[in-house]
Formats: sequence, structure tokens, C-alpha cells
Amino acid sequence: EGGAAPAVPWFVLGFVALIVVNSLQILPAGLVATLNALDTFALTMAMAALGIETRMERMRQAGARVLVLATLLFGWLLAGGYGMTLLAMRLG
Repeated sequence: EGGAAPAVPWFVLGFVALIVVNSLQILPAGLVATLNALDTFALTMAMAALGIETRMERMRQAGARVLVLATLLFGWLLAGGYGMTLLAMRLG
């Protein structure tokens, strides 16, 4: 019914602001390249942290169905990423 509007996480506003700034191309190319490198580094560290926290025993406890689903999703992400890369290369 007339409940409160859903809360928007604060970082979404930051993403939107960065999209606008990048679209206006007001930052020097060197700064954009540096920010992209920092972004890649931060994402790599986040993924590594997730991997470090993974415990094989907990994965075994989750059962085969969960592992099969995770494997299927991983394959889907790989195929989707590869397909998007091919599409981007054709359009670019």
C-alpha cells in the first residue's frame, strides 16, 4: 500500500555521479586511466578477500546441489562475459 519509498544505498548516488562526470568527459585522460587502474586493483582485492574467506568444509556441508548450481552459474558468467566481449569487439 502506501509504505515508505525503498531506501537507496548511498554508493548508488556515487555511481550515478561518476557516470555523469565520465560522460561529460571533463576529467583529463591520464586521471581517468589512473582511476581505472585503481578500480581494477580494488576489484581484484575484493575478489581475493572473498576467496580467502571461502572454506572447503562449508562448501561440502552445503551439499552437491549447491555446488552444481554454483558451477552452472560460473559457466553462465563465463559464457555471458565472453559473449559480451565478442559483441563489444564487433561493435567497436
